[in-house]
Amino acid sequence: MQQIRVLLGASLLGVAFFGGAAAQVPATQPDATNPNARPSVTVEGNEPKYVAPNTLDRIGRIWAPVKINGKGPFRLVLDTSANSSAIVGSVADRLALAPQQTHKVKLIGVTGTAVVDTLSIDSMEVGDIDLGGARLPVVADVFGGAEGVLGPQNFNDKRIFVDFHKDLIRIAKSTGRLAEEGFTRIPVTMDRHQLLMFDIRVGGVKTKAILSTGGQRTIGNDSLREALLKRIQEGKEENIVGVTLDVTQGQSMAVPPITIGNTSFRNVHITFAEPYIFQQWKLTREPAMLIGMDIIGSLDTVVIDYKMREIHIRTRR
Repeated sequence: MQQIRVLLGASLLGVAFFGGAAAQVPATQPDATNPNARPSVTVEGNEPKYVAPNTLDRIGRIWAPVKINGKGPFRLVLDTSANSSAIVGSVADRLALAPQQTHKVKLIGVTGTAVVDTLSIDSMEVGDIDLGGARLPVVADVFGGAEGVLGPQNFNDKRIFVDFHKDLIRIAKSTGRLAEEGFTRIPVTMDRHQLLMFDIRVGGVKTKAILSTGGQRTIGNDSLREALLKRIQEGKEENIVGVTLDVTQGQSMAVPPITIGNTSFRNVHITFAEPYIFQQWKLTREPAMLIGMDIIGSLDTVVIDYKMREIHIRTRR
């Protein structure tokens, strides 16, 4: 049985929802939609440092360079399905901060829950954006080389630009610009946790989708599997390991084409399961899926505009 790590969905209200994947930008490259923007980091060598596309032997990744208390940058997984940022213990050590056991939070991950320590930080910065101070959960090191999670808290007026082939991620204030030529525009709705939700079709079946840049694999719920039952065949079993280290058993199956706007994705496998997070998000009674990096990483460019409530995607040319 194959074991995969899907680090998705968690909320910090005394509770925390998370996601996570692994990734590497030459942020020395200019933002194609903002030629005057300054680079965030300098990269040496040929290996992507922050953003990498899917390859035959690797699922793509999106990491962000984040300074914490003026130190770093640390590479944090950008997780659009999380409502809190988090760090691993080694980052706390480098910051010379001790986790506060008297201020614990309940972490809600894809596969279960856990109670974890937190610590207070004075500042978080991504490029020129100051995200302010926060209380961060300290979580297990399950991010494949990244040093924690960057959730989209305080992103209401932000725009994220990701170019997989230029190894570039840029987070800046939204200027309200429209989708550029060659991009598919996807309107989204957002709940109080800032989950990016939109309607797609899987082989003609209307499905509620959540963009989860923190998840390696795309996960479909039982309602979607039942709707596709006559059109999919039994697949291989997989274990889904969440950020809380709980394990949920799923089954990877080939599905009909997935249509998002006017873009179709073919030859896609979805891991079907009913993990804990679907119950928390009340997504068990209708077809729903978390779109992970196995699909997102096959794109050329992704733009997430929280102010405009839109996602713009461009396929590989």
